[in-house]
Amino acid sequence: VDTTSQSNNVKYYLPFRGVRKDSNTTACRMVMDASSKASASDISLNQALYQGPNLILDLAFCLLRFMLGTFGVIADIEKAFLRILIAECDRDALRFFWYDDPYNRRSKLITYRYKAVMFGSVSSPFLLAAVLQKLIKDDCENIIVR
Repeated sequence: VDTTSQSNNVKYYLPFRGVRKDSNTTACRMVMDASSKASASDISLNQALYQGPNLILDLAFCLLRFMLGTFGVIADIEKAFLRILIAECDRDALRFFWYDDPYNRRSKLITYRYKAVMFGSVSSPFLLAAVLQKLIKDDCENIIVR
């Protein structure tokens, strides 16, 4: 984040903590807390976000449709949140600090901001379901039946 430039966008800094992982690629994983607040009278990011309606189908209904249909499609959407980008003007609401050197607690703090939807916020399930529905609808409209 260029901290020297001024903007009128809402700015919010997410608190985080590091969690150690037994992994060959990542020694420390960052965990954000969108439910935290500075004091009891303040509001958290999760309280300020629009949760949206529940667009996730009932699991039993989904399984019945899958079994009764002619064709079935499955997909692994494990990293789907990384593919949903946040508008440039809204990224300042998802700022966080991180160490220049994560192994040295006295190292300089750098300001970052999320570019993609944050997994674990109150609005994340709605955003994922809405994007998937939009992609499926757009793809179905582009199919040419011969």
